[in-house]
Amino acid sequence: GFDDETTARYYEPRLTSIAREQYKSGYSACQKLIEGLRDSEKGETKTLRTQLMKRESCGCRCRDIIDNVKFRKKHFHKEENMERFMQETREMAIDLTTVESLTGLKEALKKYVQHISCEYFYLLLCKEWEGYDRNIDQYHLTEKNDNYLKEGYGEDSELVFGYSSNEFIEKCEINLQMLLEKLKEGQLGRNVFTISPLHYRDRCFGYCIIGNSDFPFENQLFYTWTMNIGNAIETIREQHLLRAMIKKLDLMWIYDNLTGLYNRAGFHKYGEYVWQECVQKNETAMLLFLDMDGLKYVNDTYGHDEGDRFIKVIAGILKRCKRHGEIVMRYGGDEFVVLASGISEKKAEEYRDRILYGMEDYNSCHQLPYQIAASIGIYISTPEKRSDLEEAIEEADRRMYEVKREKKCHRSQEFRSGL
Repeated sequence: GFDDETTARYYEPRLTSIAREQYKSGYSACQKLIEGLRDSEKGETKTLRTQLMKRESCGCRCRDIIDNVKFRKKHFHKEENMERFMQETREMAIDLTTVESLTGLKEALKKYVQHISCEYFYLLLCKEWEGYDRNIDQYHLTEKNDNYLKEGYGEDSELVFGYSSNEFIEKCEINLQMLLEKLKEGQLGRNVFTISPLHYRDRCFGYCIIGNSDFPFENQLFYTWTMNIGNAIETIREQHLLRAMIKKLDLMWIYDNLTGLYNRAGFHKYGEYVWQECVQKNETAMLLFLDMDGLKYVNDTYGHDEGDRFIKVIAGILKRCKRHGEIVMRYGGDEFVVLASGISEKKAEEYRDRILYGMEDYNSCHQLPYQIAASIGIYISTPEKRSDLEEAIEEADRRMYEVKREKKCHRSQEFRSGL
């Protein structure tokens, strides 16, 4: 071996090895790290002295004096600590598997950070640790589009969990660059900090800073300990993604893709709440049924893209006419339904007039080869316990067709009078 570890002296036969200046090696490495904070400061290669330690394995006589009592005490103390930390690391792994949020992770870590006898502990995550855009419309399911860190820690990081002088802290100004700057300027005094990356496979989450603890140096379970934290963060990341995708699927299930209004599923999910509230409070419920005039003609004459524009214009007018939490649905290809509570006959007529004015205003502002128009039927009732929302929609639909028939009759009369 090259390191001349203590165990080399206790093998049978005792091992010949090479001793190097361990203290100077570590000191020089830290010096080069601090000097390398700026690109312009590049340290020179430093060669350290080594020494051949002759022992029995090469046939030499060994002159080492062995203190068996001291060795046994040290050995069994190490074994005892290893067993204790092994059990605790297993418990830690089990506890962190149930963590589903960063808040839960912080609470779980409070127990285990105190057990490693450190003065400082900081857990920092990269801004990009989740690996996807938090905007729900930007979520990607494929690994190809999964934008996560493989190298470095990104441009910025945020403190998730802190522990200093036996107190847990929520916010403080600390990051790796600041720590190294303070070390260089000598502001921190005599301290030993271990910076360990947190990752899952090749995905980087951030790092943890541990100050003045023997645990990273003397315990072989330190890597497993930090790996438990990385695995927990990956679980949290997956939970975030899963909840976001469920939310997106839920939105896809209840919203109409073309207009952004509720589809039938969404309308019956939320419209039923409004309907039942009217039943409980003995309030009126208004059902407005709108059927577009001439959509088939627009599709056949100008194409379905123009027909989609027609539909979206009507949807936009209905959105702008909303006042007090009405539920608006695209009922079918060219049909829309509005449900509102506590609406009188007069208010309902005003609501219809706002929609009709919105269409007239659009026609006057946009020179389209066709007119934006629709037939509207309104049904107002005070729902009873066993009344059905779907029946009320059908009644509003029936009244809409009465309006549509009147329009056709009026156009026929105008045509005959023109002849």
